[in-house]
Amino acid sequence: MNAADYIPALKFGGKIYPENIAGALNLPSVGQIFYVDGGKSSSGGGKTVDDAYKTVAEAYAAASADNDDVIVIAGTNATGRTAESAALVWAKRRLHILGNGAPRKINPRNGIGTNYSGGSTTPVLQVTSNNCIFSNISIATFNDNDVLVEVTGEYNTFTNVHFQGIGHATPAGETGAR
Repeated sequence: MNAADYIPALKFGGKIYPENIAGALNLPSVGQIFYVDGGKSSSGGGKTVDDAYKTVAEAYAAASADNDDVIVIAGTNATGRTAESAALVWAKRRLHILGNGAPRKINPRNGIGTNYSGGSTTPVLQVTSNNCIFSNISIATFNDNDVLVEVTGEYNTFTNVHFQGIGHATPAGETGAR
């Protein structure tokens, strides 16, 4: 046995196939795959790592509900996180997100970051849908935001997700920050 027997990307010449991602998420199959890389200078079409979207919001807009589509964050910048300019509402059922970095328990270095500064109780990420998988990512804000994530949907799974925030001095000292 060699490494290619255990690492699908090596076995198939560096390409990850949908069945490999399905296995990583414990799903029988997946729909479309959209790539996001916050380190890109401009957005592409999202269908390959080399042509990735710059933000999760762009990939979210392209993805479909009830199709088991997957957004893969393949961050090449220093933090591996995106720089979302607005709050995200995750309202598409069975839309999943996966970070492609090492499966570290603290700060997996691929994830959702924000430049959004709501300064109120509007969450940076609001999950209103059901049956979504969030895996191997970080969700971070270091701006004046009082709420990082709010989940009102049901049957969602968070595996190896590092919640980072509230890192700004103003909300960190506020009673309502959470």
